[in-house]
Amino acid sequence: MTATRSSTRRAAKTTTAKKPVKSVASSGLQWEVAASTPKKTSPTKKKGVAFVIRDTSVSEAVIKKTKLAPFKGTEGRAFKGNVAMRALPPTTAYHWDAFDMVNIIRHGVPAVNVEALGATLHLDKGIVTELLGLPKSTVDKKIKDDKDLTPEQSERVLGLQRLIGQVEVIVAESGDPTGFDAGEWLARWIQKPLPALGGRKPDEFLDTVIGQQLVSKLLAQIQSGAYA
Repeated sequence: MTATRSSTRRAAKTTTAKKPVKSVASSGLQWEVAASTPKKTSPTKKKGVAFVIRDTSVSEAVIKKTKLAPFKGTEGRAFKGNVAMRALPPTTAYHWDAFDMVNIIRHGVPAVNVEALGATLHLDKGIVTELLGLPKSTVDKKIKDDKDLTPEQSERVLGLQRLIGQVEVIVAESGDPTGFDAGEWLARWIQKPLPALGGRKPDEFLDTVIGQQLVSKLLAQIQSGAYA
């Protein structure tokens, strides 16, 4: 990773958002996220921070008859214009199998998920786009126009979301998750040099799917007690 990117990440410490990025409001998705798992296993759920996907299982006929509504129940389904949407909590993304993920990636995820990542990680959106190797101007335009990311971009965004979900699952299975902020913890951890990476930082590997898988493996080693 270049010095420029490294210096930008260091600057993130001084630009860390104190308040969640208003990703839901800025995109016109005025919804309240409903937890899809018991509260004790979703300690980082915050009102106003929503990861969303297009719900391709809903027919156009149903959409036309349905007004804009908040997420309801465990499905977390809502409608925006002529598009059906669903909530996608990090833990859900982490537990989904390859078939589910491939289907979502092929359709593309709404660009607003990049803002939601920033809010969850307590990082500026620009830092998130840099970490994932995404063109910031393109992402900004897609957010403004309520467009989807490309499959390649979607894969990296979902990969980072799954890492947050993995941390949530680790804490839920290993201890008391009360008050634990998985996004904030992950944002700090990825900026620390690790012996397992030859002294490099995990955030240097988030711009590729293979790199994200490597980071996921290191997180699993933490849970198993292995030194990472």
